Amino acid sequence: MIAIESIRRFRVKDYLAIVLSAFLWTIGTAMLSRFETRFQFSLIMLFTTVLVALTVLLLRRAGTATLWYLCCAIFSFNISNFGFIEGWKKLLIFAIAGIIFELVSLLFHLEIGFIPGNIIMGAILSNMSIPAALLLFMPGVQSSIAIPLLNFTIGLAIIGLVGSMISFILWHHLSARKWVLRFSYEA
Repeated sequence: MIAIESIRRFRVKDYLAIVLSAFLWTIGTAMLSRFETRFQFSLIMLFTTVLVALTVLLLRRAGTATLWYLCCAIFSFNISNFGFIEGWKKLLIFAIAGIIFELVSLLFHLEIGFIPGNIIMGAILSNMSIPAALLLFMPGVQSSIAIPLLNFTIGLAIIGLVGSMISFILWHHLSARKWVLRFSYEA
């Protein structure tokens, strides 16, 4: 979603939208974390992907995903709402995921120029970066978890694809609303 023309300064209402979306994420993931299910982390990742993609679609500015991920990590710094990750580890993992989302979006925009494809690939690869970033904080990882980690990464890629598609469906219904148009085009 990063085009050269989208490298613009953030407005105050852009920051407020990022903070509001990140706060909504914090509340939503805290509620999802209360239910101990087999697919808890998958649901949290799906919710994460949908919200970050919607926020990027709404703001259309470079750096939106990174700021969003950082706000989410700050709001939930001491809360274990993202699986077992919390504290500084969560902040660093989310920063890595946000930067990867932005870099992938930039590279795909420069090469392809297809905005939905940029966001889809950004969501997929930023989701896939989370297990790789987790390895940074797991000393002495054995090779026995290589296959489960690969399966986990592929699962997160599928969740990134599904989540970005859900956000596009939602965006299709929201983009022509008066409040969205007013937000996007008023100074």
